[in-house]
Amino acid sequence: MNRSLLIIIGLLCALLTAAGIIYYTPLNVARRQLHDKRSSMRCRAMTELCKLDDKKSIPEIIQLIKNEDPIVRSYAAGTLGVLNAKETIPEITKLLQDNNHGVRWSAVVALGELGAKEAIPEIIKLLLDEDMWVRLFTVRILGDLDAKEAIPGITKLLNNDEYSVQCESLIALYRLDAKGSIPKFIEFLQNDLAYLRSLTVRVLGKMGAKELIPEIKKMLKDKDEQVLWSAEEALRQLGVPEAEIEQAKSK
Repeated sequence: MNRSLLIIIGLLCALLTAAGIIYYTPLNVARRQLHDKRSSMRCRAMTELCKLDDKKSIPEIIQLIKNEDPIVRSYAAGTLGVLNAKETIPEITKLLQDNNHGVRWSAVVALGELGAKEAIPEIIKLLLDEDMWVRLFTVRILGDLDAKEAIPGITKLLNNDEYSVQCESLIALYRLDAKGSIPKFIEFLQNDLAYLRSLTVRVLGKMGAKELIPEIKKMLKDKDEQVLWSAEEALRQLGVPEAEIEQAKSK
């Protein structure tokens, strides 16, 4: 086809679309797909609407958090979070009680995106959720929301057997400046997992735990290089002179 003709056709399509005569724009297609019977198409539509930042579709997406398919409910919660639909916080908060774990953690993340401090009391309840991923995301979001009232509950999760939850709890407690929880960190210095030992040392350094300098010095004898580096860095952050660090390493 002649190049000039292609250009003319393209311009005509653009004009017709702008005039509202042609409706098959990516935005309109995505909006229509929200009503598709197939869950996959509805989820694809929500992904596209996020990319297009289409806030006008929010009322229709709100209806999807009541959908029978948990995947659709999960996508709907996430989409409302990305679209910064703060008016939907009460509806999303209800999803924290959903019987599907994927929906629950999607709701937690969405509330974090929305900065929903008013939902903190309900989010805290999920620290005791049966699902590991729900607990993990709950801890992370409570840190994001600066939920200092969650410190006691997060501190209890340090006794959790799940490595990922323990790490996330350490990070959250550091972000919440939970100095009262520092004594609970000590046992992790002897943990079998090098990453957890290293993370603990780094957190202690950043939290200014000078009372634990003797314990951190002991980590300079650790067999793992990452732990050794973290211990040196933590001691520097705590104001320990370089000569003293070198002396501790040589003992």
